[in-house]
Amino acid sequence: MSRPLGDFLPRCKNLVGSLDNAEYYYYNYRMARPPKDARLRMSTDLRIPVTSEQKRLIADALADEPDGLAAWARGVLLHAAKERLTVRLRHDPANSSD
Repeated sequence: MSRPLGDFLPRCKNLVGSLDNAEYYYYNYRMARPPKDARLRMSTDLRIPVTSEQKRLIADALADEPDGLAAWARGVLLHAAKERLTVRLRHDPANSSD
């Protein structure tokens, strides 16, 4: 019974570097996931200056957050923005039907 790529491994030893046989055979060369939908690609950064105390406070609060700081902040900021726009639209005289 021959091993998959068994005779190929010695010829490409330079390409695989320090991988041993077990790591080489189990390495996944396929694509990890399908491409992300263009509407869901987040390509713009939002930088917010904070003090070191504020950063420490946020980091402590998010210690158990599975999705991390960016996902948490995105959710909080988007929710606050939608609430603010809703309030603004309710109180804007230009939008009233009178």
